Amino acid sequence: MRTTAVARLGAGRLADARGAAPYKLQMAAVSSRRGLLFVALRARVSVYAIAHRARPPVLRGRLERSAPGRASDEINAITLGCLHGVEILVAVYDSGQAVAWSLRDDFPVLWVWSGAASTWGCAISPASGAVATSANSRLIRVCSGGTPAPHRETMFLRGHGHNIPCVQFSPCGTYLASASIDQTVRVWALPGGRCVFAFAYTQWCCGVPESDGSGPSAAPPLLLLCSTAADLLLLDPASQESPVVDRIERVVSRSARPAWPETEPFDRVTFLEWIPKLGIAVAGSLSGTVAIVSLCAPAGGARTEARMHVLERIPEHAPASQLYGTAVYHHPEDTPQSAAAVLYLLFLDGEVMAYELRRSAAGAHIPI
Repeated sequence: MRTTAVARLGAGRLADARGAAPYKLQMAAVSSRRGLLFVALRARVSVYAIAHRARPPVLRGRLERSAPGRASDEINAITLGCLHGVEILVAVYDSGQAVAWSLRDDFPVLWVWSGAASTWGCAISPASGAVATSANSRLIRVCSGGTPAPHRETMFLRGHGHNIPCVQFSPCGTYLASASIDQTVRVWALPGGRCVFAFAYTQWCCGVPESDGSGPSAAPPLLLLCSTAADLLLLDPASQESPVVDRIERVVSRSARPAWPETEPFDRVTFLEWIPKLGIAVAGSLSGTVAIVSLCAPAGGARTEARMHVLERIPEHAPASQLYGTAVYHHPEDTPQSAAAVLYLLFLDGEVMAYELRRSAAGAHIPI
């Protein structure tokens, strides 16, 4: 049986992290390969070196746009991925602009896209070489190409009826999942862009982490993890009639009220990370509560028998400010028998908390 331990490593404050804007999406990303933590602050990205996992990362520099936009323009979210062997960081802005930096040497700007509507979602597919962004125009833009600057082909996916805060590719690159405020989750088959799955819920949908499309090329991803305003869903896109495999209602709720009461009217499951090697999901709300959720299935069981279970809710006490971002750093010394990761929680006041997530026993792999 797989067991996962959650241990707090330490807490501190990041230099240069004050003045962050509230009510954004994912404002943090980690390069495990280079040992770097990236934090978006207004219109720039601060770069921190992870020198010791139990201590706050150390400020190393800042990333700026080569051609600054309007003075009031701000980053809404950042994401990190790998294209053609090159790690890149992409930031999407309220103006609709998207900027990509290479993580090589002095972090050169690779490309800048312009857009007409506030952009919130961004995904990178290392398998297909595509980049997708989603905006308040209710459109998803998918660009692909043979270099880290994907300008060769552009496709727009239409179907959502409201803003689209999140998009995510499957690892194989043949599917793109999207979550919208219109209370639907959709899965699109690529490269054609046909919608092969649509699921409507009672709450607006916020996040879909990467899912596994390792099955037949004509089939949707095996299982899909989705966060809504309050719940965590496990969906089977192959089942159009009853796709909900499991559900945890109010996944981040607990009895203590947040110390930051202004968050409550807007509180929702905004942050969602899937860590395949640990078989766990990390779901976090703006009010600062983060749920560590395990996914498991009986040995030899069908995928529809997979179940989710909340292992723990962190931090131990309600934080003093809004959760600003989550990021996962993977240990370079992992072995097949014991995998581990460090989870960073970043807060609006500059506080950073580090937790170790460790799996000590092998278990059934759940393709998500």
